[in-house]
Amino acid sequence: MAFSEQSTLREIIEDEDARAVLDKHIKGASTHPRLTEGLQLTLAEIAAVPETGLSPRKLRAILKGIVKAKAKRAAAEAKAAEAAAAKAAAAAAAAAAAAEAPSE
Repeated sequence: MAFSEQSTLREIIEDEDARAVLDKHIKGASTHPRLTEGLQLTLAEIAAVPETGLSPRKLRAILKGIVKAKAKRAAAEAKAAEAAAAKAAAAAAAAAAAAEAPSE
């Protein structure tokens, strides 16, 4: 999912990477006692209230951080998939070689 200023706080909190970035920029945001009151609000709506601590500048930093976190996760998942595929191919090759080997 791509996140933007129109993403809701609920969408941010429900995504592991986005939640971590939010907490990095606003300490304790995901565990704030009044969190449930704002879950339906968009980030833009929250940023419009100065008391929230979510300035437009901080909002841009959070969105940029989420993009980076998502890219990092995607790269790690791709690397893990490549490693799993290589391991499976090696196992298949070993099994094929064992099947073709003459028995004694």
